[in-house]
Formats: sequence, structure tokens, C-alpha cells
Amino acid sequence: MPKSWFNLKLAVRPQHAEEIEQWFFAQGAIAVTQETPKELYVFESQVTNFIEGQLIGVVGLFDENIDTSRIEADLNALGFDSVQLESIDDENWERAWLSRFKPACFGNRLWVVPTETEFDFSDKDVIRIDPGLAFGTGDHATTRLCLEQLDNISVSGKRVMDFGCGSGILGIAAAVKGAKDVFCFDIDPRALEASKKNAELNKVNVCVSLPKPMTGDIDFLFANILAKPIIELKDTLINALRADGQLIVSGLLVNQINLVLNAYGPFVNLLSKQELDGWVLLRMKKK
Repeated sequence: MPKSWFNLKLAVRPQHAEEIEQWFFAQGAIAVTQETPKELYVFESQVTNFIEGQLIGVVGLFDENIDTSRIEADLNALGFDSVQLESIDDENWERAWLSRFKPACFGNRLWVVPTETEFDFSDKDVIRIDPGLAFGTGDHATTRLCLEQLDNISVSGKRVMDFGCGSGILGIAAAVKGAKDVFCFDIDPRALEASKKNAELNKVNVCVSLPKPMTGDIDFLFANILAKPIIELKDTLINALRADGQLIVSGLLVNQINLVLNAYGPFVNLLSKQELDGWVLLRMKKK
């Protein structure tokens, strides 16, 4: 008997999109993307300028065994009353999600390209992503900031960690760019599975596992998570870095910058700060 799937779509302000994305995953979503006012992209390198009051769609894909009525009720209780539910036939859902992937450039050389898309690889660093493994790779500014930062730094021959790896895209990008050793850590089994499969797809060697202690041997550590865990994991992240190692954190809102800098200030020097759509990336160097 054919299997059914459901798209559940919610309109939110841009600064709340990643929080809702993570909430969808916690409710059992198989994949989540974000929908701009004009078109939906999974990866988009252009800066989207949202006007005051403008909303974007967060779309979660669920299988037929999920109680979507409960999720709708929970969202209504949280104050969201414009939840849209769409049924998708088994043979059509992957094709529908594939059509939402567009090749996108981050910086000058780094490209993210869906698996089946023909693409000229010459003079480019290219990452292939399977649409069926699109875990945590929605169109939000934090991923763009990290990928563009990766494009601008030399990781060749270096040891790189992607803490909270999701789809593994940052670690895979580092490996594609010539990193010597890459570690992708996450606490979610779905993220670990997606990272391993995406690494195989790109024919790169990365160590994918639950977080484990590492002391003083990481050159570049990316943590594209949220402000609260970034602060709580301060000792773990700082201890993993070698002397003069760099910590790149994203997932912060503008009003959370000082909270993070106050926590990390005694241990790092701030090298740079980038902002996009209300989200911030901090690049810091261990003292």
C-alpha cells in the first residue's frame, strides 16, 4: 500500500525561523526547509532583504505515522493559527523536494549542488547534497554565514570540527577544501546518519560521532547552533582548540552577541563579526 506524507507549513518572522525548524525536527519531521516570499530554496547565497512585518514559511515534511493534528494543536497553543497541511503521495514527495534545491554559491568558490543536477565543477569547491538527506539545511542565514566564512579561510592541512553538524555540510565543505582531519559531532542520530551518507556521497573522509572530549588539537571549530548551548559548552569548545585555534560560532541573534562575548571574553580575541537577516556569526581566536 502506498505510503503518505504530509507537508506542514507555518508562517513566521525571519528571526524565529530556525527555532521553529528545530521544533519541527523535535516533533519528528523528516526534513525542514524555509520558503522565501518569492520562492523556496534549500540553499540560497543571496541576501534576502525582509521588510518590516514580512513573514516566511517554514515547511516540515512528516510521514503518515505522525499525529499532525497534535502538532497543529500545539502550534495553535503557541499562538500560531495559520498552519497549512498538505498530503503528498509516496512517489511524488522526493521529486517535490528535489525541485526545491537550487545550486548556490557561497563566497567565491564554494558551491552546494543537489545530487542529480548537472554542474561544471571546474575551478569550484563543490558539495553534493542528497535531497532525501536534507536534515537541518533550510535556507537560514546561519548556514550561509558559516559557508561563506569557510570559503574565505584556508583549512588545507588543518584539523576542523563541526560541532552540531546536522547534515554535515560544514565538515564536508572543510574536507572538500583540503582539511587534513574533520570531526562532525551531533547528539541527534538522524544528523549522524545524514552526515555519514552525505560524506560518502562526496567521497570525503570525516569522523562522524556523538561528541567526545578533544583537547588542544583543533585548528578551526565551527558551532552553528544556538546561543544557549554555545555558552553552556564554552569549556568543551575552548578546550578542543589548539593555541591560536579559531572558534566560529553562529546561530546567535543580534541581541545575544554580548552574552556570548562576555562568556568567552577571558579566553578568546574577537577577530570578526558578520550579520545577516538578524543573525550573527562571531569568529574568535583562542588566547
